[in-house]
Amino acid sequence: KALFLGFDPVRFFYRFHEILILDHYMGRVYIFFFGAFFLALLLVYLRSSRLFNRAITAMIVCYILGLIGYFAIPALGPAFIEPDQYAKITYEPIRFLLKYLTATRNEFLLNPLKFHPMIFEGIAAFPSLHIAHTTLFFLFIRKSGYRFWNWFFGIFYILNVISTLYCGFHYFIDDIAGTALAIIVYAII
Repeated sequence: KALFLGFDPVRFFYRFHEILILDHYMGRVYIFFFGAFFLALLLVYLRSSRLFNRAITAMIVCYILGLIGYFAIPALGPAFIEPDQYAKITYEPIRFLLKYLTATRNEFLLNPLKFHPMIFEGIAAFPSLHIAHTTLFFLFIRKSGYRFWNWFFGIFYILNVISTLYCGFHYFIDDIAGTALAIIVYAII
């Protein structure tokens, strides 16, 4: 909120949750991340196996550093802090994901010793690895020299930032931290 002079971008999106087409569009952008992951790697590989190896290494390092961040700064996204505000989302895959993550978190909180989490069952917000990896996609595609795909992943980055806020998985500071993490990892690797 302080970054936006008192304006809260998460609360801004609350009013749009009843707009069916926007729900579906933002939900699809968020879910497409997983397809974009493979598309970006394929495109980089087709240009240079050496750059591909660097991209894979950067994504792994980014993921490990992100997990460390999750434990060092435990945080929840707004959809898990104020679930009533996100109950209006109509895009079923996002609704399912929000309910599933909330249920597994609650199960863990009720009985942590009996809970056996899978790697993707956690809720963590800081930094946003969705945004960190999307940033890496863009940087490695740009390095590969693709003109069209550079624009595609640049626009996808912007839409993905909006979708993480809209769907309630992250606050804007989480997205900034994810972007910064990716830029630092890219510069080092």
